[in-house]
Amino acid sequence: EGVGEGGGEEGSAGEGSEYSTCFWRRAPMGAAEQLELLRLLRLLAMHYATATLSMKPTVLSDATRVLTLASLAALADALARRPASDAPSAFSLHYAGTAPGPSLPYAFTVDNLAAECAPMRLHDAALLGNRTRILDYFASTRALLLPPTPAACRRTGPAADTAGGHAASTGANTVGGHVAAAGGDTAGKPD
Repeated sequence: EGVGEGGGEEGSAGEGSEYSTCFWRRAPMGAAEQLELLRLLRLLAMHYATATLSMKPTVLSDATRVLTLASLAALADALARRPASDAPSAFSLHYAGTAPGPSLPYAFTVDNLAAECAPMRLHDAALLGNRTRILDYFASTRALLLPPTPAACRRTGPAADTAGGHAASTGANTVGGHVAAAGGDTAGKPD
């Protein structure tokens, strides 16, 4: 289920619906639980990367490796986006765009994932389903970003370095009003 889908606040959907049985929304999550889950996801990603990157790469293992790490990124994004019930962190509130004052959500994007996975051998139906869910989730986070700036309003040349998060000096692309890395892997609000 994507970001912002499911009918609003916790418990707003009918009993037994997919929304009411969702692991992420079923019970309140405290700040300590949120931090521990994020820490464990980080450790899991580090161990997985260490184990898989130390093996000889194959066509079959590439898709599994990419989709597993993209799944971990989606889980971390969902955890960080959900404010804790007892003491929401400033990070979670700003990341979700719900902080007091003028605030827009941040989003982690995987714009190139579909293109990178297209030539890979997805030898298992579970990998195909996982790929679809990951792409759907990140498409829903993409919808949280600002609409693209019209071409007539974009700055070009050296002056563009002062606006839009130093896009000219870093080689980054402005995506949806936010700055994305040249590979399109991260996006955030301009400074």
